[in-house]
Amino acid sequence: MINNHGAGGKIAEVENMDDASIEKTLDVNLSSAIKGCREAVRTMKPRGKGLIVNVSSACVRHAWASWSVYTAAKAGLVNFTRCLCVEMAKWGGRATSFIPGAARTNFCAAAGIDDGWLEGYPGAAEFARSLVHCIDIPENCVMEELNIWGTRQIKNMMTAL
Repeated sequence: MINNHGAGGKIAEVENMDDASIEKTLDVNLSSAIKGCREAVRTMKPRGKGLIVNVSSACVRHAWASWSVYTAAKAGLVNFTRCLCVEMAKWGGRATSFIPGAARTNFCAAAGIDDGWLEGYPGAAEFARSLVHCIDIPENCVMEELNIWGTRQIKNMMTAL
């Protein structure tokens, strides 16, 4: 299962987040992903094998203002996936975190953020090619995490220092 569930929701400093926005961001980016994994495990476990790849965010590796609630949800997903991998290993299953940097997707539009800064960044199709690496490994191996960045984002982060 490729669990690419999530959305930007409201991106704002925590003092400007109302309860409903916080709950929606946590539900869409963490709770619903956990529930999806639960259902996938129920199907995979009787077969004695299966792979779940949970898509997180580079926010778990770096801090940006106004992204705290979204980051908390995605960091929770990475740590959930680590524990899930241990649970699944008992019966032959595997779980991986796919941690992409920024990409040209509908994320910014959904979060109400200008996406002009994404010019030259990879698109979803380019990151999807890397996602295949999480899947296409021998069944007796597991890739705990794959962090993938666009080279332009790395360059932009380096010049910001």
